[in-house]
Amino acid sequence: MYGNARVYDNARVSGNALVYGDARVYDNARVSGNALVSGNAEAIKADLFAILSQARVEAPAVAAALREGRVNGQLYSGKCACLVGTIANARGVDVYSDEFDIGRNSSRPAEQFFLSIAEGDTPETNPASKQALEWVEEFIAANPAAA
Repeated sequence: MYGNARVYDNARVSGNALVYGDARVYDNARVSGNALVSGNAEAIKADLFAILSQARVEAPAVAAALREGRVNGQLYSGKCACLVGTIANARGVDVYSDEFDIGRNSSRPAEQFFLSIAEGDTPETNPASKQALEWVEEFIAANPAAA
């Protein structure tokens, strides 16, 4: 479970299931297997698109990092970094430098969502990585300057 997700009462989350965002699982509900439960996915996607709109040229690099398992939502900097850190890496600047114009905000829905992606996770191994890649590819398709 990631972000503000919560499981209550006798509810269970097991297997490769993922609960994130503002999702809530109640009572005797069972979330298992490869299930993906997201609270307010539209807000997460909208925030991701808002960030990518400031980084159209770097959007393909974000997609490549997701495919290759080079995203770590826990870190702003390094070879494997979060969304904003991955954009900084693609620009060849330090995420903490004055040159980098995208603010760091770990409370943003997109950054909260990326917390569920660890180094080595790929779309084949992590449902959040798969969803993130789908959204990034959708952004690229809708913004030809990003291709």
